[in-house]
Amino acid sequence: MKTQPLQRNQLGHFLHEYSRSMPLMYRTKVANRHIIGSFHLVLDNVPYGARLFDIGCGTGALLYLAIKLKAVTLAHGYDLSKEAVAASAGVSIAIPELRVMHSDDVFPPQDIANYDVVTMVDVLHHIAAPMQDSFVIRLTKTLSPGTLLILSDMEGTNLFTGITARVHDMLVNRQVVRPRKSSDVIAILADNGLQILSVSWCWSVVFKSFVITARKT
Repeated sequence: MKTQPLQRNQLGHFLHEYSRSMPLMYRTKVANRHIIGSFHLVLDNVPYGARLFDIGCGTGALLYLAIKLKAVTLAHGYDLSKEAVAASAGVSIAIPELRVMHSDDVFPPQDIANYDVVTMVDVLHHIAAPMQDSFVIRLTKTLSPGTLLILSDMEGTNLFTGITARVHDMLVNRQVVRPRKSSDVIAILADNGLQILSVSWCWSVVFKSFVITARKT
């Protein structure tokens, strides 16, 4: 029986719960993460009881939500930010299935073949433009047949989102970003052995995001 789609307001309680022991900056960002993102749509496509790996997981907020709302048996991820990973330490240490790791390597690790689902949310536009295609292609090569890839990011075809995304990241992260067209990402995935299962979009405050769910064939 198909369950009702998750709504943003269902995530707030768990994000507040997860972030309450974090430093103020991360507590504020994590507690309000559902307002400006597509977490609810991403989680809708995660099967119950799956083994999940999240690329660019930050503090591990999506992983925690997947444990609480999708009963995933493994919730692992990595991020380049030592500070974000450290902010999760107080919570993740008490949850055996949750592991948030730091990595200095921009590219995804090679040991993610044993996960059922790999997610990548609001990461692609942060990768340097010349590396985006090679990053996605390399990611597709690390997946085992049958693995679900759920990739969500800001929609590059939307002019308003393109402007607001650049302004937001320039002010908040001191970074110049490049949102990609969902059609470009779909083409890369399809050309590299993934079957596109669904594509959806959502508005989050001032951003339009796409969510692509695909399976490695």
